[in-house]
Amino acid sequence: MKNKFIAAALATLFMLTFLGTAAYAGPYDSVFAQATFSTLVEFDKNDILTYELRGFCSSTDGKYLFGGLLQNLRRVIKIDAATGEVLGEYSDDEPGYPKGLAADDRGYLYVGIANAANDGAVGFAIVDIESMEEVKFVSTEIAGKVGVNGVAVAKLGGKYYLYVITNYDTDRLYRWDVTDPKNPVMDASFGKSSGYTDLQELTGSADCDANYLAVDGDGVIYMTAKVSSGSKGDTLLKLSADGKSIISTASLVEPYGIYFYDGYVLVSTYNGADSVVYVINASDLSTVCEIADTEDSARYSGVTIAGDKIYISDQGYGLGDRILVSNKLEFPASEPAAQPEAAAEEAQAPVEEAQSTAPAADVIVAAKTYDSSAVLISAALACAALASVIIFKRRR
Repeated sequence: MKNKFIAAALATLFMLTFLGTAAYAGPYDSVFAQATFSTLVEFDKNDILTYELRGFCSSTDGKYLFGGLLQNLRRVIKIDAATGEVLGEYSDDEPGYPKGLAADDRGYLYVGIANAANDGAVGFAIVDIESMEEVKFVSTEIAGKVGVNGVAVAKLGGKYYLYVITNYDTDRLYRWDVTDPKNPVMDASFGKSSGYTDLQELTGSADCDANYLAVDGDGVIYMTAKVSSGSKGDTLLKLSADGKSIISTASLVEPYGIYFYDGYVLVSTYNGADSVVYVINASDLSTVCEIADTEDSARYSGVTIAGDKIYISDQGYGLGDRILVSNKLEFPASEPAAQPEAAAEEAQAPVEEAQSTAPAADVIVAAKTYDSSAVLISAALACAALASVIIFKRRR
């Protein structure tokens, strides 16, 4: 009877470990892990008379990339995602520093702008993507040294909201209702202070300086930040949709740019030759894998997915900046829920698909993965050790 009890206990422990590990596995883990990268385009600052590619995003249809360039002739450029060709540009009247970029599915580009003095006010522009003409410019007065980092846009409950991070002496997260792009209104229902949240107060750190952010379909906010250490950052924050509380955090090395995709968060690191892109499971902020470790990077200031490829902005590369592009990602098509009698057959399908979609080996680099099988092996060894102890004690 005791032997049966011990066997049952060990089996239960192993299964709980397996289920706990599998619960956080995402449907695209292997797809991201197979991503490899090559150069889409390099920009020579002597040719385009500007450099320091900081803000970075893509249009929702995957046709265009947008880059905010901070030095000399400061402006936003519109780039063909297929060829790397510059197709258009935008700059505000000053011009200021276009640090934050985001695009919505209506054809608008949102540009977060710090003024040239980084003092007294911040602004954002709403730009028509096709014409690159300004639709609206909004300025917010804030006393003291202040700038803009990331912006993000999300459609929630039929409305469109723009999120804006301010930094330097005033570290805040604002939300604006931009449903009417010609008449943006600060959303007084958001945050702890009728439209914004003080990020130093929220994190409990006087050193908090937020970088970039992404928002999922439920309004949950993912944000990279320097909370206590690092040159640019040390923490990935997951915030409640109302901006009033922290759900969870994860420690990363120099997290900076960020992009949300169907249950995953991609985080680029601003870390010199050691820059990578973390692929994060959004549910628990666990790391799935690290990709784009090219060993010759400068600083990965941004990351986005356009169509079926990942794009990374590499600020300061070579004589200016560059954009990396991945191989085509083969995301599995959504399928109806399996019938009970067919479940066993369908359980084998992802394995077969992962084998058939392996990329060619002639591009830059493969991923560093965080394989859940290692956890399972450890669990099995732990179970075996526990069994040995119990048997040894019984023999004594």
